[in-house]
Amino acid sequence: MLMTQTQEGRDKFIKFLQYLAKYLSWYYGRPAKPANKGAKSLPVSAESLEIASAYYNLSVHLYNARSIFRLLKSLIEVKRISIILRTIKETDRFTLITNVSSRACYFFFWLFDNLYILTKIMLCPQQ
Repeated sequence: MLMTQTQEGRDKFIKFLQYLAKYLSWYYGRPAKPANKGAKSLPVSAESLEIASAYYNLSVHLYNARSIFRLLKSLIEVKRISIILRTIKETDRFTLITNVSSRACYFFFWLFDNLYILTKIMLCPQQ
């Protein structure tokens, strides 16, 4: 549980690297500007396209890595539901039902997010 909660900073750092790689992919993949304003753009060299492709692939892999960090977040919701059931015994039923149902909805959100992630990175078979 603690491990998944401490990865928020890591996720933000990897998100920064992902968008930096995306930007560099665009930067190296665009045509060069001509020296004078009336001329056509210069074609993109094969070396620049290769560098752009490498940065694009890096951004895709960083996106998948960030997705993997979210895999165990559904377990956090199970723990929160158990804490709610233990601590909210003296309050009214409405508060109990509202808190448990909201956590249950988050549990299903993270569960289906896990299935999507596993299917996308091809660990679960698609049907």
